[in-house]
Amino acid sequence: MLQLLIMLYHFFTLHSPSDWSPKPTKPLSKHYFLNMPDIAFNGFTAVGLFFALSGFMAGYTSFKRFETLNTKNYFTYVIKRFSRLAFLYYASLVIGIVCIYDVIWNNLSFLQLTIVAPGLYFWNADLQHWNTPLWFVSQLFLFYLLVPMLIRVLRNQKRKVLIALLGFCYIVTLGGFVALWCIEPPTNDAKKTKHVLGPMFGVGSTTTSKGPMKIGSALFYETFVNQGPYFNFFQFLMGLILGIYLQNYPFQPVKFATDTLSAIFLGSVIMCSVWAKGDNYRFLNFMYWDRFLMFPLYAAWFVLMTLDGGIVTRFVFDNPIMLKFGKASYAIYVLHNVVWRWLRVTINPNKPKLHPEYNYQVFDRKRLDYVQAPFAFFVALCVAWVMYEMDAWVSPKLNQVLMSVLDWSQTKKKENIPTEEKNEEKAIEVV
Repeated sequence: MLQLLIMLYHFFTLHSPSDWSPKPTKPLSKHYFLNMPDIAFNGFTAVGLFFALSGFMAGYTSFKRFETLNTKNYFTYVIKRFSRLAFLYYASLVIGIVCIYDVIWNNLSFLQLTIVAPGLYFWNADLQHWNTPLWFVSQLFLFYLLVPMLIRVLRNQKRKVLIALLGFCYIVTLGGFVALWCIEPPTNDAKKTKHVLGPMFGVGSTTTSKGPMKIGSALFYETFVNQGPYFNFFQFLMGLILGIYLQNYPFQPVKFATDTLSAIFLGSVIMCSVWAKGDNYRFLNFMYWDRFLMFPLYAAWFVLMTLDGGIVTRFVFDNPIMLKFGKASYAIYVLHNVVWRWLRVTINPNKPKLHPEYNYQVFDRKRLDYVQAPFAFFVALCVAWVMYEMDAWVSPKLNQVLMSVLDWSQTKKKENIPTEEKNEEKAIEVV
C-alpha cells in the first residue's frame, strides 16, 4: 500500500501528466509545481512510514540475533542487509542509463554506485540524477549499520524506558518540523515565502537565463526535511523500538482497533486527494503535517496489523493482490522511476541536443498525457515484478558469496595470530 502510494505520487502528482486528452489543452505551468496537483497523492507520509516499518521489522525479526554482539554476527547482519538491497539497487542503475543522457545529468551522480554517498551527502541534488529514489535506500542502509548496536542496547530495557524513548523521538521529529514551519511554511510560490530557510541553506534561488531567481521554500523542505536523515533516523528508530517492545512485552490489541486505524489512514489519503486538489500550498502542508503529527497512529496501525489483521483490514490489505505487491515493493520502488524515464524519451535526429557541460548528445524528454500514464504505471510494475523474481535467486547467492569471504577472512585472521595468543584463547575456551 505504501509503495503504491509513493508510485502514484511520482507518476500523477509530482510529475503531473500534461492532460487527460492526447492533445494537451493547458500550458505546462498549469500542471507542474506552480499549480499542482491535479491528483493529490500523499507521498511524504508513506516515506516516513517506510522508514518506521523498516525499523520495526529490523527490531522485531533480529531481536534474538543480538542477545550477544560480536564481530561475526554484526557483519553477518550487515552482509544480509546489503545482499537484500544490492542486486535491485545496482540493476536500477544499469536500467537507468537513460538518465545519464539527460541535460540535467551531473557526474557526481556516479557516487550512487557507493550506496552510502547519497545518504551522507543528501543535500546535493547532483548526486540524485541517476535514480532519484535511491536516496531512501542509501539512508536505510546507513541506518541498518547501527541496528545491531541499537538492539543490543535496547533489548533489555524496561517498558517505561522504551515508552519514554518513543515519546522523545516523536517530540524531536514533530518539534523540529513545527519549529521550521513557524519560521516559514512550505510553498512553491516565491511571492508568499519569507525567503529565510532557503537562502540560509543555499536552496533559495535557481539559475535562469536572466540570472538567479528566488524560489519558494518547498525545495528546502524536500531536501532538508523529507530527505533529512535526522528526521528519518528518528522515525526509523521509533519503528525499531516498537519491534523490540513487541518482542519484550506482547499484548492483545483492542477489538476493531486495527480496522479503526486503517480507516483513519485511508481517510487521510482521501482527504488529501480531495481537499488539496489543485492547491499546491494545501498539498505540501497537508503532507508534512500528516507525516509528523499523525505518525503515532500510523505506527500503531502497522504494529497492530502484525498482531491482528482486523476484519476489514485483512480484506483490503491481506488479499492475494496486495500481498504480491508487498513482496515486490522494494523492486517497485527502485525501478519505477527509471522505467518511467525510458518511456518519456524523445529523439529528434534533425535537432540533436548536447549536454550543456559535458558536450555529448542527450535525449529530449516529454511529459506523459494522463491517458499514457496508466500504461507507464503498468509497464513499471511488470519490469519490477520480473526483476523481483530474479532477485529472489540472486540475493541468496550473493549472501552466500559474501559470507564465504567473511569466513575466509576470519580464518586467515586466526591463522595469523601468534602462538602465545592462540594458547591464551584455548585457555579461555577451556575455562
